[in-house]
Amino acid sequence: MYHMLNCAALAFGPFAILYYRVIVPEALLGTVFKTAGIWLCTQVFTMLALASFVPPEEGSFSGAASFVLTHELARTAICALDLVGMYVAAGWADRGVSRHLKVLGVGFGWAATDAVLASGVPLVYSAASSEFDIGNTYSAVRCSLKLLGTLATVGLLERARSKRGTGVFGVLMLVLLEAEQSLGVFLVAELRVAQPVVLLVQFCVAMLAYKVAGVTLSGSDTV
Repeated sequence: MYHMLNCAALAFGPFAILYYRVIVPEALLGTVFKTAGIWLCTQVFTMLALASFVPPEEGSFSGAASFVLTHELARTAICALDLVGMYVAAGWADRGVSRHLKVLGVGFGWAATDAVLASGVPLVYSAASSEFDIGNTYSAVRCSLKLLGTLATVGLLERARSKRGTGVFGVLMLVLLEAEQSLGVFLVAELRVAQPVVLLVQFCVAMLAYKVAGVTLSGSDTV
């Protein structure tokens, strides 16, 4: 129980802070729910495409990590549908919402829905078992990193919608954020890098993208 509570706090603590600090005071729940609906639709198309065009590799069910370049490229390309979903969600956000609040509302809604439905439920179920598993701690950290990376992604997409544009470096950040899962598989399978180091690399990428996107939790628009 203690392990489960720790994992839940580590995974959803940042979401709770953002929810009570920004989402509720700024009345962004409408944007959050719209984004959640778009996330659900996007994931249906993504899962169908993955099942159709990216079948699991042999031995993938054994738990051993394996990196196949064509497999990872195809998966990254299909998962880039998330960018389309986020772009649409930002366009359908509530009118009158400033740009930086739109980024926070869409980014929070997208990351929170993904964290609860795709990561949170399996994480809590696994962490509640009678055996300690350090993998649950890593999964909880990934939830927090997902929030940071999603906010950065939405911020970069909003820059692309504006006259300022994203720029070459911003496009590179978008590519790195979308290829994050494949990058982790490569580091583990090919370079034998430990999971904490992989998480550190992913954190650095997400934080750099966050800074490039100019996301802020308060104040005037910077994106």
